[in-house]
Amino acid sequence: ALLIHFVRYAQISLKSLFPTQVWMRILVGSVLLSVIFLIDRPHRASSFNLLEQVLWLKYAPSEVLLLLVTQVIAIAVLLSSLGTMGLLWPLFSLGGLLGFCIHHWVLKDLTDFSVIAGLTASAALCGSFLGVPFAATVVIYEMTQNIEMIFPCLMAAMIAQYCRKGLRTRTWIDQDLRDRGLTLRSGRSLRVLESIAVKKAMVTDFEVIFEKEAVAEVKEKILNSKYPFFPVVNAQGVFKGLLTLDKIEAQWEIQGEKAAVPSRHFLSHLLEVKDLLYRDQSKYLSIRENDRLSEVIDKFSEIPCLPVLREDGNVVGLLFVASMRFAYDQEAERSSFTFLRDVDSLIR
Repeated sequence: ALLIHFVRYAQISLKSLFPTQVWMRILVGSVLLSVIFLIDRPHRASSFNLLEQVLWLKYAPSEVLLLLVTQVIAIAVLLSSLGTMGLLWPLFSLGGLLGFCIHHWVLKDLTDFSVIAGLTASAALCGSFLGVPFAATVVIYEMTQNIEMIFPCLMAAMIAQYCRKGLRTRTWIDQDLRDRGLTLRSGRSLRVLESIAVKKAMVTDFEVIFEKEAVAEVKEKILNSKYPFFPVVNAQGVFKGLLTLDKIEAQWEIQGEKAAVPSRHFLSHLLEVKDLLYRDQSKYLSIRENDRLSEVIDKFSEIPCLPVLREDGNVVGLLFVASMRFAYDQEAERSSFTFLRDVDSLIR
């Protein structure tokens, strides 16, 4: 989180100095990087070789601390002036330097632990900074070809990401995209999501089950449905709950067993749909047809289907993850086509 805030401060500062002259930012950044390289010239090497030498204890702790400081400044200058080119290995190197410092000053040089500490810190810093803990772990595994490194690196990266989120700090990529006017929500453009209403993405060819229908009598209706989710409504059409195909089929199997006993066959036909709702302890969220996809996209964490209601509580549709994705892709394609058409007309 501190590294992200420091890089953001450097970006904002340089941009405030040269708000329109991009070439001046590149020139100033190049000069600053040259000065950093001159200050730390004896230790200059590729990020991979530098990290390898540090983890194999070829540098004194004071030299590693100087490397850590210059590396942080270099990354901040790089991202502020020259963009993201060559970012991955400097981040891994910076994480390794940080892990070495923690190993020396905090863990007091545990025996044969410097390499593990450095690589684990590399996965944690890179995974949290970029928001890619799994990718960072895979890179460490490809470097070492040691399967035993996967678990500690993945745990460290996940914990680091959790801490960053706890400090309410977005990844650097999210911050950079926000500056460029491209805010993401669950990996999708917030601008596109805000332009799509739920009623444009929902499906309407779904089957409705009435709460007082007998479970044994809705079999044909359910088998003809395209979707495995069924809104349950009362006689006025007001939404009462949502049942899934697997829960209804489970009840059919129970009723089939009861039908084998004549004394219990009659009671099995008295079971109504509302009884299944009563037994089902799941809580299903509902949304409104005029809501925007940006408001409902985070509600798909537990179930891939949301019932869409009118103001009077009647069900008018179902919103699936797949239908939302289809509507999003269509709108994104339309927006891109409109942008290209406007650019073409401007050029003409």
